[in-house]
This record gives sequence, C-alpha cells and structure tokens, in this order.
Amino acid sequence: AGSGPGRRLPMAEFESRWRAEVPLPAAEAGSAAAPALTPVALAAVPSWPSPVVAPEVAAVTPAAGSLPRYKVVAGGGCDARASLPLRLLSRDECLAYAQTMRLTHIGSTTDEAEFPGCVVWQEKHVEFNERGSAAAGCESVERNHGRCVCAEV
Repeated sequence: AGSGPGRRLPMAEFESRWRAEVPLPAAEAGSAAAPALTPVALAAVPSWPSPVVAPEVAAVTPAAGSLPRYKVVAGGGCDARASLPLRLLSRDECLAYAQTMRLTHIGSTTDEAEFPGCVVWQEKHVEFNERGSAAAGCESVERNHGRCVCAEV
C-alpha cells in the first residue's frame, strides 16, 4: 500500500487531489455563468474534424463527370493487356480518388523502386509516385501494406 509515485489512486481520490491542486476559474467551478455540458450539447460537437481542401487542390480536381472508374489491384499492375484493361492514374486523378473515397492524400513521391502512379497505404492514405517503375508492379508496395489504384480503360 503506502504512498509514493508508484501507488495507484482510486479515481475519486485522484479527482479530489487534482481539483485541490488545479483550481478552476469561477465560470467553470459551477457558477451560473458556466454552460452545462449535457448529452444534447455534446451531440452538436463533431466526432472528428473534416479535412479542408485548399483552393489550389480543388482547382486541379477533375470534374465529377470526368472521373474514371477506379480499380484497386492486387499483384501485377495497371496493364492494358489484362482481362479488364487498366491504365495508371494521373496525379489529378489520384487526388480525386483520395477525395472521392474520403482518404487522406499525403502528396507525391519519386521512388523508382516502387509502383508508379496512385497507391493507397494502410487503407487510409493515398500517395502519387511520380517516377516509379512499372516493372516493380504492385508487389513492391503490397509488402508494406500498400495497394495500387488503376483506372479502367
């Protein structure tokens, strides 16, 4: 038991000690001026902020009618010889894909050892590889939890 830095306090004791050490301003200490945080008041607060699209990004985003049909591929790459002809996405199409799928676009890279074009990392981040190698194929990013995104021709 005892006391000291390693001793764990029950929550009620922790709160009472914390409140004694950190006094709240009068408006927060229960005065009539303090707004009550009720479930209704808390419901108006969004659970997660939405990303804001910078004007220069919005300006290069293709119009909705011009977006291709996207295909996330496993293995191989965006090859026009496949049973479903595919092609690489442009940088603007990759950005539009991220926005359409509500994923975070993390920018561009120039990694020649990886797949060229649009890559989704860990199912939440999208990156465009400017100078990748088509020979690397999607396998080059799959081993690091990435997936290639192509457009149907």
